[in-house]
Amino acid sequence: MNSESPRPITAVAALIQNQSSEVLLLKSPKWSGRWALPAGKVEYGEGLEVALIREVKEETGLDIDHLESLMVQEICEPEDFHHSAHFISHAFLAKTNETKVITNEESDDHCWATPAIALELELNSPTKELLSDPVNQKRLKMDTRRNPDRALGTVIVDQLEFDCIIGILPEERVNTQPFRLSLELETCFLKASQSEDVSHTVDYFQLAENTKSMILEREFLLLETLVEEVAKYCLEIESVEKVKVRAEKPNAIPGANCSAVEVVRLKRS
Repeated sequence: MNSESPRPITAVAALIQNQSSEVLLLKSPKWSGRWALPAGKVEYGEGLEVALIREVKEETGLDIDHLESLMVQEICEPEDFHHSAHFISHAFLAKTNETKVITNEESDDHCWATPAIALELELNSPTKELLSDPVNQKRLKMDTRRNPDRALGTVIVDQLEFDCIIGILPEERVNTQPFRLSLELETCFLKASQSEDVSHTVDYFQLAENTKSMILEREFLLLETLVEEVAKYCLEIESVEKVKVRAEKPNAIPGANCSAVEVVRLKRS
């Protein structure tokens, strides 16, 4: 046998739940910018649970307990990983009483989400497999149909049009140009449907006015900054759990309908 032949790497991954039964996801550059679980390699002489606790602490700053084995995943040549690899990954369910996440250089962002909402995000392939498994869904008491008692719905502002200062070119800093903004805010309709009181939902007229005023006042250079700031504002609304923001410049590219930037963001615990 050739002792220099590559061998599969033993790894661990943590599906961490907080006290609200939400799971922690990390946005990983190693996984094409997709959402992933805290995970890492098992060192020589290190037990699986010891490795998991260490990796989670390094990547999130969290202490975890109540570890339960979920599944073993063979991850061979995943297309969304940044290089060729073969992992044998041991996935565990873990609990934490902490809420403050301190990420290291291995992730660009983090969020807490219910398992059902997590499945709607752009997950890396191992996490998607883990959360899609019916046995794991049962163990997580996960209802992918959503709980009808929550009466979730979406408030939409579709293609709000106005002229503003947006862009990096010299002429874009002095001349306004056409701009379009679309918002989708996921919120609970239960109280509003029972009371018919607008204070129990998102006032879409006020939402449009406030976001328009922000954009006119800030005169953003980049659409990327604009959508992140608008998303941040929307998530400050107490009842909003998830937001989708799309910003369009209709005249930016000759021959194209528009140039656009779009983000989906979740409220963090």
